[in-house]
Amino acid sequence: MASKFSILLDLVSLPPKVFAARMAKRFLGKKETEVHLNPQNGGSLAAMLSSNSSISVDQKTKDYLIEKFSASRVDVLGSGWFEWKGEHGIRWQHDPVASFDWNIDLPSSSQLGLGLSVPEADVKRPWELARFQHFTQWLAITEHKDSGNQQIADEFQFWVEDFLKSNPIGMGVHWMNAMEVAIRAMNWMVITDIFRHRGITVSTEIETAIRQHIDFVFNHLERKEGLGNNHYLANLVGLLFGLIYFPDWKELHEKSEWITDEFTRESKKQFYSDGGNFEGSMYYHKLGSELLILGTAALSRLGHERGKSEVGEITQSAMTFMRTIVKPNGELPDFGDNDSGSIFSFSPSGEWTTAGEYIQNGKSTAAVFEMYKGLIGEGDSLESIFIKNLALLELKEVASPKKDVHVDKHRTFKHSNKHEWVLHVELNPTELKYTYFPITGIVVCKSDTFYLAMSLLTRDGAHRYRGHFHNDQLSVEIWANGKDLVLDPGTYTYTGDMEIRNAMRSAKAHNGPYWGVEPNPFLPGLLGLFHQKIESKCELLEIGEGKITALLSHRGFEAVRDIHITENGVRIIDSSNKPFEVNEGLVEFKAVGYGRRKVE
Repeated sequence: MASKFSILLDLVSLPPKVFAARMAKRFLGKKETEVHLNPQNGGSLAAMLSSNSSISVDQKTKDYLIEKFSASRVDVLGSGWFEWKGEHGIRWQHDPVASFDWNIDLPSSSQLGLGLSVPEADVKRPWELARFQHFTQWLAITEHKDSGNQQIADEFQFWVEDFLKSNPIGMGVHWMNAMEVAIRAMNWMVITDIFRHRGITVSTEIETAIRQHIDFVFNHLERKEGLGNNHYLANLVGLLFGLIYFPDWKELHEKSEWITDEFTRESKKQFYSDGGNFEGSMYYHKLGSELLILGTAALSRLGHERGKSEVGEITQSAMTFMRTIVKPNGELPDFGDNDSGSIFSFSPSGEWTTAGEYIQNGKSTAAVFEMYKGLIGEGDSLESIFIKNLALLELKEVASPKKDVHVDKHRTFKHSNKHEWVLHVELNPTELKYTYFPITGIVVCKSDTFYLAMSLLTRDGAHRYRGHFHNDQLSVEIWANGKDLVLDPGTYTYTGDMEIRNAMRSAKAHNGPYWGVEPNPFLPGLLGLFHQKIESKCELLEIGEGKITALLSHRGFEAVRDIHITENGVRIIDSSNKPFEVNEGLVEFKAVGYGRRKVE
């Protein structure tokens, strides 16, 4: 049975007579009112994958990925190209890095603690696998009329049937949170639409399963104590997709006004007026921005003009923020947790290692920028066309208003403890552009060949638990002439190694002034992994004309960082009222995407 999502997206583009004939053929015996067609002209989401002309992936990479996917080998969050299909089906509860399996016989609510005592065991690996994103990539690199499409369809059918058989609702790791359920459902929607567009029939069991997923999301919304985060935003986007996919699902559409209004309200809560996200992480900002784009496009498709307009403004502001803070190499500063996940993954983006393996770049921002192009009616990449066809109507981009920033240049400090370090770099100071986001708390100075970002990330107005913040205030990232010179360590794991997680988000691991104590202490135990106290304050004192000055204070400790930028390089002068030390960017571990690290 073809999905209603496909009908909604394809039939509206047909001539009236053909449209009527197709409708009669598909819905014989059903009332016309069961199909909610958007009056605007639009094509199938799957049409973006009809041709590979916009996929910038060489044949060697395509062949490599097709070979891996055909053998049920998927690289998720540092697992390597592991073969997930075992003797008894897909190893849904497995983490190949830790050689550990969660217990399918226990309720989902009992799963998290099982792996905490096992080194490197990270529940996000099986979660990532169950998003089914490797199927969208497999389809993207396979020609529209290639005989390999049937192989992909057969494999997808097997994986879905095995998932449903092996993962009863409420048991095992894959029903632990509604966000993962929503992401899986959205990917299934798009994958089945692609197959339908390519003339391949998909079992009605899958459509039933998608409906069960959406129902689960609605009944398990992640809005703890009335406060949501990126999980809750993903829940709501999943429900928006459900409204599109199931136009005749009466019970869901009775909730449509609440779903659309709640997504609008939540978007306003989670993004500041300067465009930054309230989770204290640049890569969570990327994830949140993708959700905004998808949600705005869905609101447009559903004809919710007020929501599209309001969320569209938030989306534009969020993307302006991201465009400003992104490095010339397309990566973000690693302030806060690094979650390199995404809702959709169409175009492969990675590089070949010296060992001959293809590793995808989890830190790339390209896909989100391409999605945004589609939202404003630009771009011809898969991601851009996907959003164009989803939204039907483009968002009109307008210039973001400039905000005056007040800084106090006249404050003086009598600090006897000082530290100075210099980076010798050739640059042109006249090409530099300085930007400060005062509500989020980040300073960026950049040109095409130089980049410096400093974290002043504020906890005021942030998510209540501040779980993705790091003690990185006054810490900097510096990039010049194609090379990273000073890097934030990021975080490549949460529950996989709590000791390493805490070490990588500590003040000691960053390059700001360090007094031997955490400015914003972590709570003890498991709760502390995603909860942090607020005991520090950052202020920008001066910006522009080759100088950035900022103040960090907490519990009687006070430090000032003076950054001087000249044609010869960067000089950083730190001073404090207490003895301190500075880690000049040399840390033991650096995250290169969630689940991956490199050792210095």
